[in-house]
Amino acid sequence: MAFSDLFRPKWRHSDWQVRLAAVGDVPDAATLAELAREDANEQVRVAAVARLDAPGLLVEIALGDSDAAVREAAVAHLSDRPSLLKLACVEFPPDVALAAGARLVDPASLAELMRSAALARVRRGALQRVVDLALVERVALADPEPDLRAAALCRASAAVVATAARADKDEGVRLIAVSLLEDGPALHQAALEDPSPHVRETAVPRLVDQRVISRVALSDAAEAVRLAAVERLTDLPALAEVVRTEPVKAIRCLALPRIEDAALLALMARTASDEDEQLIALMALRDPDALAELAVPESGAPERVRAAALARLTDLADGADGALPFVD
Repeated sequence: MAFSDLFRPKWRHSDWQVRLAAVGDVPDAATLAELAREDANEQVRVAAVARLDAPGLLVEIALGDSDAAVREAAVAHLSDRPSLLKLACVEFPPDVALAAGARLVDPASLAELMRSAALARVRRGALQRVVDLALVERVALADPEPDLRAAALCRASAAVVATAARADKDEGVRLIAVSLLEDGPALHQAALEDPSPHVRETAVPRLVDQRVISRVALSDAAEAVRLAAVERLTDLPALAEVVRTEPVKAIRCLALPRIEDAALLALMARTASDEDEQLIALMALRDPDALAELAVPESGAPERVRAAALARLTDLADGADGALPFVD
């Protein structure tokens, strides 16, 4: 203890523990404010803050103190809505904005936070407490943070989801929107026109309209999107067109077993450059004459294709469709 401590009040003592114990005895607001602002020890400042009844000063301390515990105490001691809103809308310190935002629960404050809070984390916390659908939908369409727009979409109306699927600039938001859409114009547009192949691929399994699925299967630039479309495709002319024009073997092989054009199947079984495709085509054939032509050595077909054609003929003669032989 310093000699000068004998002549000072305990809240001026050189030992911070003595000052801490004496905070409750400070008689005037000015001294209390001085301790809250300037004491060298954060625990003393916290204790002083807990006795303050001056919103403006508490806001000042929350924004300016170097210690997180002091800032937290200042926010916790505030109760007036304007002060909490002011703190919740700042960008720095982030812990103050988050703590103040968490204290606000009334609809008007939540709406103000969604409009004005600088930190996405504050707006995200507020969104979880918002019950007003109109406000949720404004967030879904206009919040600057893609993650918040996506989260709000999950609670939005079909019309707002469709708008986001068409117009949102963020691929991830459009992915969420498309995953929420039912078959209809917005989903069709996403499957046919979205600049992201990931979005188009996400849209395709939700399609019902075979005309749209056919267009995607026959024209999309991305292999994965065309593959997803062919998996959904049941239109026989479109499947046949896929077999004739698709450059990727895996997609052609996916379409082949489902076509019923006997002439095309016979042509593929005879002329396809890949033996696997020849086998798939002949196993889809039910025309005995075409199979007989393939089974003879003069057909020029590979030996395993000729053998498979002969086995297929036998199965058809026995009244069975047979099973596809092993395909590499």
